[in-house]
Amino acid sequence: MRVFVTPCDTSDMSWDHDCLSIKRVAALADRQVHDLVPSADEAEIVIVTDLRRDDPFGRLVRENSVVTRYPEKTFVCCRTDRPIGLLPGVSASPPRDRFGLGRYRTGFYLSAVSEWRNPFVSAKAHEQVDKDLLFSFVGRNSSPVRTRLFAHDFGRPDIVVTNVSSSYNRWDRTSPDTTTTNVGLSTSRSDRGSSSAHGAGGRRASACSR
Repeated sequence: MRVFVTPCDTSDMSWDHDCLSIKRVAALADRQVHDLVPSADEAEIVIVTDLRRDDPFGRLVRENSVVTRYPEKTFVCCRTDRPIGLLPGVSASPPRDRFGLGRYRTGFYLSAVSEWRNPFVSAKAHEQVDKDLLFSFVGRNSSPVRTRLFAHDFGRPDIVVTNVSSSYNRWDRTSPDTTTTNVGLSTSRSDRGSSSAHGAGGRRASACSR
């Protein structure tokens, strides 16, 4: 399938890290199922990224020239906490809303290109290690869904879920160096790699949290 990816705001000073992340991940894919094309005219679907929290009514989406030309084949990839339902798409944080009309599928946070990348994970990203975890999650118990996650027994050794509430609080500005605290937990069965309160490495997937 031919895919065109564009940031919501296409001005010279636009925020485009999500758009760049999708393109970078696509280039690293083992199977090239889809082709990224340089224009919306030749694309079968269009993905609009980088929706902004400071644009709650979707002005940038509504004024995007690609959206106005091709609304029938345009979808959004959104990681804001309150996505607006102007277009269908994938959201990292969709609320349970009776008026949502099923326009969003729950997705994930993608930050291959970001100034907020976890320095402890990034330092290990290019090391050749034998990763033996299916997935891992390291974070605080800051919501009901995390309470259930921490209480769940997965019953298998290749899943690591660790509650660091007692040692890390992202929003506590009284503690030293809250943005770069390295918790130093093992995230593989053989203690390979590094971890922090923001994320952990894994064989297939890892979770970054606050």
